[in-house]
Amino acid sequence: MSAPAGPRTEHFDCGLLADLEDGGMTLVEGPNGGIGLFRRGDTVYALRNWCPHNGAPVCLGPVTGTNVSKGGHAVEHVRDGEILVCPWHKWEFELATGESITKPVKKVETYPVIIEDGRVSVVVRRIRKRRNADTTHN
Repeated sequence: MSAPAGPRTEHFDCGLLADLEDGGMTLVEGPNGGIGLFRRGDTVYALRNWCPHNGAPVCLGPVTGTNVSKGGHAVEHVRDGEILVCPWHKWEFELATGESITKPVKKVETYPVIIEDGRVSVVVRRIRKRRNADTTHN
C-alpha cells in the first residue's frame, strides 16, 4: 500500500520496476529536476541529480565501494555497490541515505520510493507557485 501524498508532496510515477536494470541507474526528469533511480534487487533508491559540493550531475557517476584505513598504509575496499561517486570531484555519497562520506555535513537529496503493483513512484515536494508581484504600486 502506498503512502498518501501530503499537501506539500506528490507521487511522481517513474514507470515499471521491471524496466529498471538491476544494479544500474535510470535518470528521469522529475517535476523538480533530474532524479537518478538506482535499482538494487527489489530496492530502488532515488537521489536528486545535483551534487551539493559544486552542482555536478552526481547520478552520472559510478557506483562503487569506498576505502577504509586498516592502520598504517593498509586500506580495505568495502561497501561495494553502495557508494555513488560524483563524476566531477570524486566526492562519495551513500545510495541509501545520500550522506557524504567525503564531507559528512553535505548530502545529496533523497526521495522516498514506493513500489506498488510493479510500478515505481517517488514522493517529491510540490513546487510552490509564486504569486505575481504587483510592482506598479508604491
